[in-house]
Amino acid sequence: MSRAQRAVDSNDVRLGGLVTEREEVRRTPAGIAVLSFRIAHQSLAMEAGIQRQVELEMPCVVLGPLAMRAAALTVGSRVGLQGFLASRGHRSRTPVLHVTGLDSPA
Repeated sequence: MSRAQRAVDSNDVRLGGLVTEREEVRRTPAGIAVLSFRIAHQSLAMEAGIQRQVELEMPCVVLGPLAMRAAALTVGSRVGLQGFLASRGHRSRTPVLHVTGLDSPA
């Protein structure tokens, strides 16, 4: 696969923000830990040569051992996330950030 094709097919997201909502850890029928939460992001970005204020909220989900680590997050926690975007479910096209990496200040 060429570099250009990999770029077109990529789905790598890095996003930082504050936790605004957090559910309790639950388990799938297979016993895998799942944690759902939401972050609010604010930043400045350049677009067409103009500085722009960016504000958004993103629903997030984390599975497996990382979900247990993410369980320490509380509302108001600042966090940096890595992951990929996927639809919420088969019937919904709403994007959700599936977290594969987590950075939170000590």
